[in-house]
Amino acid sequence: AYVGTASVCSALVDVARLVVYFVPLAVVGGAFGKDFAAGMTRDAIGLVIAGCVAAFAGSFVGARLLKKVTLEGVHVIVGVMLVVVGLAMAVGVI
Repeated sequence: AYVGTASVCSALVDVARLVVYFVPLAVVGGAFGKDFAAGMTRDAIGLVIAGCVAAFAGSFVGARLLKKVTLEGVHVIVGVMLVVVGLAMAVGVI
């Protein structure tokens, strides 16, 4: 139940973001549309689309992996990543 609720909440937040990103492009004559649209280059639009595709792919893969991963496995992965990030910070990489 928790995973489903979190997914629905995330989807609603993403829909709100997409509205904020794309409505100013459609309403260029609006009060803030010209300034915002001037900053939204073709590259920026491509990045937004790539981000949406990556988010969908991550959700799709995550939903399938969720059934296979144990809580102990999550603890091990998080612990290893904390050590890796800590070491990277200690040596100045991050």
